[in-house]
Amino acid sequence: MEEYITRMKGFADELALPGSPIAMDDLVLHTLNGLDGEYNAIVVKLIDKTSLSWIKAQSVLLLFESRLNQLSHFSTFSIQPSINTAQHDAPNATQSDSGFNHSGRSSS
Repeated sequence: MEEYITRMKGFADELALPGSPIAMDDLVLHTLNGLDGEYNAIVVKLIDKTSLSWIKAQSVLLLFESRLNQLSHFSTFSIQPSINTAQHDAPNATQSDSGFNHSGRSSS
């Protein structure tokens, strides 16, 4: 995103050199329109802003990209559910013959 923003600002600066400056509102609009589909949520939100500065647009886009990267990082974790079980045998007549009383201690 940072590279894209720098490139878009560079285009605007190049147009300004021969005397054809691009308005910052137009730069923001062209920048937003050039983004991929994964940025649609933020584009829709920003495109409705009546006065959005270039600096504010940059910071919001970089923050949104950071969030996308964070989410994609978490989605790469593979969580394998596991079940730990314990088996409890029902008391039977031969338990007293095993040498242990009900408290788990040896009777000898």
